[in-house]
Amino acid sequence: FKFLKPKTACDTAAFRKFIENDFMTARLLRYIHDCNFLPQYDFIFSENGTRYCQHVLHYENLKDEFNDLMSRSKVTIRLDSLSTKEPLCNLKIPDDLLPVIWSHYSE
Repeated sequence: FKFLKPKTACDTAAFRKFIENDFMTARLLRYIHDCNFLPQYDFIFSENGTRYCQHVLHYENLKDEFNDLMSRSKVTIRLDSLSTKEPLCNLKIPDDLLPVIWSHYSE
């Protein structure tokens, strides 16, 4: 949210506006905001179900999975930490927006 709209306030009203406006636009223009509105499976599978990639790394375990993949591939690159340029925006997503978000990314 803050990554896509860096000058936006980190509050529930701004997030609601972001979801209502940008999710609606993303239904028409799938590739807006550097494809950040595309469901993750669109990066892994083609429309006919062909798998594009061999290794899927999960964000919640990115460091360990990345390092393991590099070790198995005999590549000496390691991920030591994750960081962001922006401070984190920790807000509670309103209950009425959860179905909108889940619906957009489900499949």
